[in-house]
Amino acid sequence: QTVHYTDQATIEWDPVTQLTDDTPIAVGDVVEYEVYRTPYPVVDGQNPVAHVLEGVVSSVSLNVNVPNDSISYAYGVRTKLTTDGGATILYSPINWSDVNGLSTPNPFLYRHPQTVSPKAPQGLMGN
Repeated sequence: QTVHYTDQATIEWDPVTQLTDDTPIAVGDVVEYEVYRTPYPVVDGQNPVAHVLEGVVSSVSLNVNVPNDSISYAYGVRTKLTTDGGATILYSPINWSDVNGLSTPNPFLYRHPQTVSPKAPQGLMGN
């Protein structure tokens, strides 16, 4: 993976326009995207509760703040499709940024450029 050192980033992806059986998304159906963050390596990748939800958007991008904690993060996106006027909700698997393949041809991680540690107390004496 390529590690990008930054304090903010824009995660972008292609819009979902059809189901896995090539059926187009119907007019009136609502497509939203859930964006997750997790420390690398990804553990329990398809369990959304195990990861931090960065946001839910209807656009195909989300600006994120990278935590300043010396950890490299993978970001994942899954599609939420609401059909039948809200009666049916379908979810795709989470596509993680660290996975090389057709969905993420250039895998990446984000890490904050500087990790600031607290300064050690100076001039203290024990009794």
